[in-house]
Amino acid sequence: MKKMLLATLALTTVMQSCAPKKAETAGAYKDKVILGKFYDAVSNSTFNESQLKDVPKIINLNEQTTSAKNQSDRGTCTFFATTALLESAIKIDLEKDVNLSEEFMNLVTKYSGSYATEEGSTVSSNLSATKNYGVMLERDWGYQPSWFQKGLPCEKYESSNSAAPKECFMHNVPSEETQKSIIAFDGIEYGSLQKNTNEIIRFLATYQRPLTIDVSVNFDGWPQSGDVFYNAELRKACLQAPDKCGGHSVLITGYDLNKKVFFFKNSWGKDWGKDGYGTMTFEMVDRYVTSPLYWAQATEKFSVPEDHAETYFKMDDFAATASLDEDSLKAEVTGTVSNISGQLVYVSSFLAKKSRLITELPGDENSTIVPLSSSESTLLGESYYKTYKYFIPQTELSMGWSAETPLVLEFPAKGRKMKTLSDLLSSSGEEAVLRTTIYVHTDDQSYKILKRTYQTVE
Repeated sequence: MKKMLLATLALTTVMQSCAPKKAETAGAYKDKVILGKFYDAVSNSTFNESQLKDVPKIINLNEQTTSAKNQSDRGTCTFFATTALLESAIKIDLEKDVNLSEEFMNLVTKYSGSYATEEGSTVSSNLSATKNYGVMLERDWGYQPSWFQKGLPCEKYESSNSAAPKECFMHNVPSEETQKSIIAFDGIEYGSLQKNTNEIIRFLATYQRPLTIDVSVNFDGWPQSGDVFYNAELRKACLQAPDKCGGHSVLITGYDLNKKVFFFKNSWGKDWGKDGYGTMTFEMVDRYVTSPLYWAQATEKFSVPEDHAETYFKMDDFAATASLDEDSLKAEVTGTVSNISGQLVYVSSFLAKKSRLITELPGDENSTIVPLSSSESTLLGESYYKTYKYFIPQTELSMGWSAETPLVLEFPAKGRKMKTLSDLLSSSGEEAVLRTTIYVHTDDQSYKILKRTYQTVE
């Protein structure tokens, strides 16, 4: 296995299957999903049910996979499809449920020279890079949001801009200490299957292990229910307006010959489809997929750490206080968070209200808090009611703030008197509060709250 160097390599760019392109859809995922560039794919039918009389009518391998994850606002579907494939192989062959790091796979693929200045990749490139550099567990190198987001290191660039610094796509490199957690790829075997619908069905029935697949997406055929389809009409619409369509990689987990559908695991979170799983029609695969599908198998040579299921984030003694004067409103934060090397950590605070009838401030729950009205938000402006700081520790395994040196989140007055703003939010029935939260970005929940607290603004 090759060792990663902390120096940056000169990288090249080639065509990818899951490039960043924001989906345009009126559905629940508008402005949330990043698809690959649309490439027209069409092929002759290779489905002949009369030749499949000897295979089971239904194969469902969903239970042989790990739970669905969430790629969030990044064009990283191939990394999620690849980790899903490897995790399933480890679960089937070694009977261990692991969560592999998509962030590390993204890094080593681009470090190897593939798709270095783009968000996406291909499953074949991911597997090749992983074979050379190994894998990491999610807990050791966590998934991060897009660095092109407002307030993050590459906010002045567009994610589609290949001239953006390569760090915008690769993100940060693990320290030498963190790289000690890399797991060698020894013991993982993989291969490809040329697209043939009957052969896909027969492979699933015979070997009972999943396959990655690249598909075309027209969101008119991707309902929230998870029962997706693609046909001649949708293809025609994509050819006329390719920017409204795209490419996506998922994990095929079985089939139903009666309903003529394949089962698959997606990477859009558990609130999509049925706990993150869906079905796609035979026609969609039979006529409109041309790329190879990939399988994987694990042997005892692959060494999974015994403590692989251990929780990786730990938050101790988190607390916050609010202080208000004429010129500023501040939240001072203390506490320690552990096991966060390379993980993007946010600490945020914003103004809200609560009923004066509630004598005790809530804990982590948000049910008794009254958000600012649209008129109040407009009047105050975002910088007056919301502020945050983020940290991307590269070498530290923990970070924290003491009472002597707290983390300070400040709401700048910018010419207004902060006490006036506080009075504006308070009334005979409600009073202003600060909600302060520390949270991290993960590959399954998008944002995981570690601790949340509330402070009265007086």
